[in-house]
Amino acid sequence: MSSEPRLSLPAQPQPPAAAPNPAESEVLISIWEHLNGSLGGGKLTVEHCRIEPLPRRPGSRHVSAYHLLVHDEGSGQKRVLALIAKRDTTRGVGKAAREYAALNFLWDEGFGSEQQLKIPKPFDLLPNQNLILQESASGTKLTASIGGDSAESTSHFRMSGLWLAKLHGIKLSPPVTCSYDAELASLDLFVRELSGVLPPAPLPRVQRLAEAIGQRLASCTDVTASLVHGDYHPEHIFVADDSITVIDFERFGCGDPAKDVGSFLAHTRSSGCLARKPPRVVDQETGEFLDSYFSALPLAAGAATASRISAFDALSSLEALYYVAAVLKVDDQPKLAAYLECAERSGVLLTHHTAIRRRAISSPQYRAAAGAGA
Repeated sequence: MSSEPRLSLPAQPQPPAAAPNPAESEVLISIWEHLNGSLGGGKLTVEHCRIEPLPRRPGSRHVSAYHLLVHDEGSGQKRVLALIAKRDTTRGVGKAAREYAALNFLWDEGFGSEQQLKIPKPFDLLPNQNLILQESASGTKLTASIGGDSAESTSHFRMSGLWLAKLHGIKLSPPVTCSYDAELASLDLFVRELSGVLPPAPLPRVQRLAEAIGQRLASCTDVTASLVHGDYHPEHIFVADDSITVIDFERFGCGDPAKDVGSFLAHTRSSGCLARKPPRVVDQETGEFLDSYFSALPLAAGAATASRISAFDALSSLEALYYVAAVLKVDDQPKLAAYLECAERSGVLLTHHTAIRRRAISSPQYRAAAGAGA
């Protein structure tokens, strides 16, 4: 960005401690060459650079962290600048450009670094390398707060709800109507793949969940879409002091706002279950999230969203079960059973109004929204 000071770098990069494969080595080299091309006219000098390839899931993008020691020649002070570089895989070309556009759009919509509810600052797009550079999020993942049962964890969950409400409150012009074709296709995939990897006993439970989810989504008509994160859950939320930063906008787009809410509930519940946190405490924390989310939305919008949340909640749990069992090939039956139990706890198997009343236990705003929509 034009307002940013330009960086001058040493002629040769500091080599990473270990490059796990040639593809990631190429990522590191291309990033360095791009930064090294910004020489001239700057007041900052990078005195040291440590490159850290970050863990990645199968099929996900190559991600590396750049830890730069920057010397300000004007003031004589030194500071650390942390950047994240993401590069597309051959099967996902174009994701970097789309995410960079999403980050710039949201930055202009009020999610900048001076805000309490924010995103990482986008630095640059290298289209020839299918790679983006962005600010590293500060703080710790919200996952660490699950089950904390403290004023601090309560604050983190409430801010997570406010962040999401702020995103969903951005007006789309012209309005867009939701389609659920992609979700229904994914649901069919999850059931088909799980049928091949799970033992026979839990398969009827999977099928009942799938039928309930499908019926709920098929009954949704004329739902107005909002901007959605697409993968909103505690692993993608960083908390620090009195602010939060949300990352990973690979699935950003237009869709049903209930998708983001359901995703958050499902992943929070499963993370708490796997970490053996008291369900009562986790339910209280998700209740705080729902309370703050609905308190920041017009009541009519919250009421309309409320009735669809359980379907996306259950769908997110089934997706997690599919990923662990069918993609990662995990054969830990207690762990797989936990995901299935979390899907059933979504309430999607209950009647429409009973499911809403069950959610209302945790949140006064949710209760108000459910009453308005009854």
